[in-house]
Amino acid sequence: MKKSLILLFFLGWVGIAQGQVTKDTLYSRLKLDNKSISDDIYNPINFVTITERMPKANGYNTTYKFILGAGMDYIKKGSQIHLDFKKEYIDALGTDCDLQVLAYIQRKDKTIKPLSVFGFTEVVEETNNEGLMKNASDSPLLQTTGVQYGYQIKTDKASGESYSGEINLAWEEIAEEDKIILHVNNKAKNKTGFTMTFIYDDFGWKQNPTGGFSFVKIAKSEFTEFSPAASIGYTFRYKPRRSSSFLSHFFSPSFGPMLHVFQNGDNTTIGAGVSASTFYNMISVGFGSTINGVNHGKPYFSIGLNFIESYNTLTGLLNK
Repeated sequence: MKKSLILLFFLGWVGIAQGQVTKDTLYSRLKLDNKSISDDIYNPINFVTITERMPKANGYNTTYKFILGAGMDYIKKGSQIHLDFKKEYIDALGTDCDLQVLAYIQRKDKTIKPLSVFGFTEVVEETNNEGLMKNASDSPLLQTTGVQYGYQIKTDKASGESYSGEINLAWEEIAEEDKIILHVNNKAKNKTGFTMTFIYDDFGWKQNPTGGFSFVKIAKSEFTEFSPAASIGYTFRYKPRRSSSFLSHFFSPSFGPMLHVFQNGDNTTIGAGVSASTFYNMISVGFGSTINGVNHGKPYFSIGLNFIESYNTLTGLLNK
């Protein structure tokens, strides 16, 4: 009985030792990981995941994991930036891990506004000359000095290390030209860390009118030629994030209703149907049915060029 208890104790101790993550274990993992960005186990870039929690769309919650190796990525207005640190790393590093997370908005004019990071920092806004606004808005002193804003950043952690943090951008006034800068470092090891820059991008589902030139053919054996047609319609398209691949942008499809007006012999024919576009929404194909004239009710198909989208795309490419 005594030997059995000793054996069980020994096996349990071996299991705990094998399951315990040490600094040597972390070094070994980084050497074997071809996707690791840094060989330094103390650098938070190796043990943090940064996720964008976007506003609800189409009835679904949407998230996106940022690519930390790029150093810059794009974010949607009204999103939250969530940070998750691997607990096993923090526990294994022990006193050699003292995380600091700082974030701020960098305005177009190079001024900055600090942001609170829940779990790490709290930004307290301090205002000077505010009393002037209560009495005389035309005060010469107010016109020359204005209301001055200052910020105090509190970084004290009440109880131990945080394993997660979040930046809420929903209530912040951020212009399209502004940037969100995020610094994550380990103060215990010479502030080794990394910086991420986030830029606003208007991606997601878009809708807009479209129009252009098409060739239409009625799908009947007696109609053997394509007829030129003017087309106008309305399209729905998912615009990819700017950091997405070129092919994602190039082949991103759109769809929507389309109206065609074309001459069929001596008859002006109107057709209504649906179309789908690709190649930066410049080329469209569609099918529908004629709704007037002697050929009323006949199916047709079309292929054409969207002038509006082509102009906008080419202008955008030339301006880059």
